[in-house]
Amino acid sequence: MCLPNTDPDVLSFTALPYYELGKAVAEARVTKKVVILDCCFSGRAIPDQAGDEERIVGQVGIEGSYILTATPANAVALAPPGERYTAFTGALLDLLRAGIPGGRELLTFAEIYPQLRYTLTSRRLPKPRQRGSDTITGLAIARNAAFTRLGPRPSTGSSARIVIGESAQEAPESVRYDRTRVFNERFATAAGQLGSDKPPEVRLAGVYAMAGLADGWEENRQTCVDVLCGCLRMPYEPDPGAEAPRSERLAFRASREVRHTVIRVITAHLKDGAAVSWQGLNFDFTGVVFDGGDFAEARFSGGTVSFRDAVFSSGKIRFTNAEFSGGEVNFDGAVFSAEAVDFDFAKFVGGRVSFRSATFSRGAVSFYAAAFCGGTVDFRRAEFSGGQVEFTDAGFSGGTVSFADARFSGGEVGFADAEFSGGTVDFGDARDWSDPPMFSWDGEPPTGVVLPVEPSEERRDNL
Repeated sequence: MCLPNTDPDVLSFTALPYYELGKAVAEARVTKKVVILDCCFSGRAIPDQAGDEERIVGQVGIEGSYILTATPANAVALAPPGERYTAFTGALLDLLRAGIPGGRELLTFAEIYPQLRYTLTSRRLPKPRQRGSDTITGLAIARNAAFTRLGPRPSTGSSARIVIGESAQEAPESVRYDRTRVFNERFATAAGQLGSDKPPEVRLAGVYAMAGLADGWEENRQTCVDVLCGCLRMPYEPDPGAEAPRSERLAFRASREVRHTVIRVITAHLKDGAAVSWQGLNFDFTGVVFDGGDFAEARFSGGTVSFRDAVFSSGKIRFTNAEFSGGEVNFDGAVFSAEAVDFDFAKFVGGRVSFRSATFSRGAVSFYAAAFCGGTVDFRRAEFSGGQVEFTDAGFSGGTVSFADARFSGGEVGFADAEFSGGTVDFGDARDWSDPPMFSWDGEPPTGVVLPVEPSEERRDNL
């Protein structure tokens, strides 16, 4: 292990071999021993990682001991620039400060590790490792800051009727009551942590607590997701700029991290193969200001997804390889002025996707190799007045894409090498064709593509 003055060229004299630390721990005259390592390749301290890494069995070389490492044996630990703590230590401290909603009064490693692992992996950080001997995972190391006691149960003759899913309905009434009370308590605690008056680390803990609750509470999963979306719809404070006081810049970065974490958590649950899928639920991003965010590979299938009046204001927002199938996705009135909004390789299959009255005024919006197959994609009254909007290599193979009353008055809109093999792509009723899109065909447009004609006198009067 590296020390402050470690020299890579003379490690044997300037670094500390882990077995020396292990020997000191083994010789300590205590019955319970805990080692937490936050350093690169720290997983190497755990012997034989080839087995079931998540099960706490076997020995770690020290009887009655527990070891928790920030990384696997082959990964480096990460320290985000400008942060006080490393990624692993920061997540662990946040968890201990905020607690685990619905957990026991005293936190043990058996409860801490799954939550810590979920937090780190959902942020795309190295997966922590653990190993323990005896019953040490039941050792309490801190009080649970989110702990709340349940109230009294109803009497056996109570007429309370609580519906919480088929399996729970078969349980005794008192068990069903307790389960509902636990979920309600967890919901109230997690929602309270998400308040704008709470410190960023508490709000982050609230995000993961609410997501975890949604995973386990199917009958109210939509409500939990609604709360997470509501976090994004809160009033947006723009970047104060490099000249602002450091405290203001740090506050902005912390708030942005909370918002981007919500997006990452939602996207993780919308990907194929998610442990618990949120596909088919409704997502309300109405009026949200996006200054970055990654929806890559999300599957918006069924349900209603609203980006109505959203503002893609800065940074890079990715919908790369996302799929919009069935249901309704609404970008009506959205403003695209960010550095880049990327729909590359996205699939629009069935259902309805609307960009009605959307404004493309700055930056770059790319639909490179996107596939429009069936359904309806609506660009009615959209305004293309600046920046670049590219449909390069996009495929239009069914359904209807309408640009009725759209305005092409500036910027660059291109359909280079786009393939039109079915359905209808209709520019015929465009309201402003003064700066038309660029196409790569010669002569007549492909079948199904309708271009504007000289407007009638009646229409010209209405333009």
